[in-house]
Amino acid sequence: MVALTIRNIDPDLKRQIKKLAATHDRSMEAEAHALLQHAAFATNTQKNIGKLIRERALSVGGIEFEITKREAMPELPIFD
Repeated sequence: MVALTIRNIDPDLKRQIKKLAATHDRSMEAEAHALLQHAAFATNTQKNIGKLIRERALSVGGIEFEITKREAMPELPIFD
């Protein structure tokens, strides 16, 4: 296994990882490993918001919207 050293970690980030580690009953190293693994593999399966909305709509049979006709633009004032 390869070792990875990360320097200059923000103290707030370190504190947050420590809290997460305690919550999950594991060491900071194990928590950092889990966070890195999740981040590395989650990005490959993420979908954009448009695809998520489309899939959700299709799962309930789709959605139909009534398209209303636009009104004409009002005349803009002329400033001389």
